[in-house]
Amino acid sequence: MVIAAIIFAQSINLVLAQYARGTGRIKLYVINGLVTAMMIFAIVSLLLNYFHMGIMGYFIGMVVAFTISNLVFFCFSGNVVEKLAKAPWDGTLMKRMLLYSLPLIPNTLMFWIMNASDRLLIQAFLGLTANGYYAVANKIPVLLNTLSSVFIQAWQLSAIEENEQENRDRFYSSVFNALASFMIIISSIILCFLKWGFGVAIGSEFFGAWKFVPIQLFAMIFAGLSAFIGVIYTVQMRTNQVFMTSFVGAACNVGLNFWLTPQIGLYGVAFATAISFFFVWIVRFIQTRKYVKIRMQYVVIIPAFIVFVMSLSR
Repeated sequence: MVIAAIIFAQSINLVLAQYARGTGRIKLYVINGLVTAMMIFAIVSLLLNYFHMGIMGYFIGMVVAFTISNLVFFCFSGNVVEKLAKAPWDGTLMKRMLLYSLPLIPNTLMFWIMNASDRLLIQAFLGLTANGYYAVANKIPVLLNTLSSVFIQAWQLSAIEENEQENRDRFYSSVFNALASFMIIISSIILCFLKWGFGVAIGSEFFGAWKFVPIQLFAMIFAGLSAFIGVIYTVQMRTNQVFMTSFVGAACNVGLNFWLTPQIGLYGVAFATAISFFFVWIVRFIQTRKYVKIRMQYVVIIPAFIVFVMSLSR
């Protein structure tokens, strides 16, 4: 019952947030996200630390936080309910929207399969201790993935707005090169302080996990670039191709895990993930050239990539 309440409240919040984005109310969209995050942290912390409600406190806190966030949204969004209630029913548009959105559901599952298969195969071949090592090593690359995810959300709006412009290819190319350079440079900075950071924050028990972080950072770079290219599919209403490329990547990841993990342990898992995301990026980059011709600025990307490779030896 509580899980259903969380899903309901979170779904309403997501719909309201997307309504704000679609109507150009970016400030309201950002405020909604900040309020939701702060409410979740504050209420869940209160229920866990002061009322000692355990896991049920976490669930209840999520419901209360999303509900309050929804009420705040209603207060500042004007007559959003009235507008949505009076919106005319368009069966043809609904059909197009379903055909557009349905492939995105299994596409999301493909990335979940890639993450879940890593953990399951590590546990099967290498044991729980190795799973812990890999989980610790994955904490830092997840930060890079979070940064790219925030960027991709903003990029979706810009990509749609610029789709019909004459200088679309130039705009897409400049944004792609900026994202690639940013992710490579951030990864290089992380690697410069990696061993020191692990020694301070992790301790001796899991210190050896730092060895897998560079490969995982490489994977996250191409995961972000793949997501960038994936937006082109959605703008061009080719979401079925997003799913197919993700499916190929997930299949590649699982297959490589079965092959490499017994051979080289956790390095095999890390390499499988990196190779899979790189493969997805290559396929998408080539396939989307029929829609948008992205030109990589090698003068910018190659020096940044050299810095990244040099930082691997630190």
